[in-house]
Amino acid sequence: MIQCKMSPIKVNTIPKDKGVYILIFKLNTDKTINIGSLGNVSFEQGFYLYIGSAMGGLRKRISAHLSQTNRLRWHVDYLSKEATLIQVCYRITSSSIEDEIALKMAELLKPIPRFGSSDSKKTKSHLFFSRTQQECEQAARECLFIQTSSH
Repeated sequence: MIQCKMSPIKVNTIPKDKGVYILIFKLNTDKTINIGSLGNVSFEQGFYLYIGSAMGGLRKRISAHLSQTNRLRWHVDYLSKEATLIQVCYRITSSSIEDEIALKMAELLKPIPRFGSSDSKKTKSHLFFSRTQQECEQAARECLFIQTSSH
C-alpha cells in the first residue's frame, strides 16, 4: 500500500507497519544550515524530498520526525528545524528498499551529496532538491511504485 498525506499530518492515521517513507519539505529562502556531522550545508529555496526506512514501524519513525521536541539524531532532523514539512508519503514493505528508491530518485531530482546516506554503500544521498512541489510529488509517487529486487 502506498499513501501520501498533506500537512498537517495526523500521526494516528499512519500505519504501524514496516515500510519506507518520503518526507517533502519546503524551504522559503536560501539558507546555510549546520547538519551535524556534515557541517554547514547550503540549501536553495525550494522543495526537498527525503527518503528513509522504518523497519521499526512507519508511525513510530514518522512521529519521531514530526516531534518538535526530538533531539537532532538524523541529518533530516536538522533540516526539519528550518524547513516546513508539507507532505509525507509511504509504502508498506518489510524490505529495506530505501537505497533502491534513492537510486531511482537520483535520476529524477538533484541529490544533496552525503545527506542521510552515511550508512549506505549504494547511494550518495537520501535527500533531493526540486524547485517545484509538483515535481517532488510526481517523483515521490513514481519512486515508491518502482519494482525492486527485494520483491
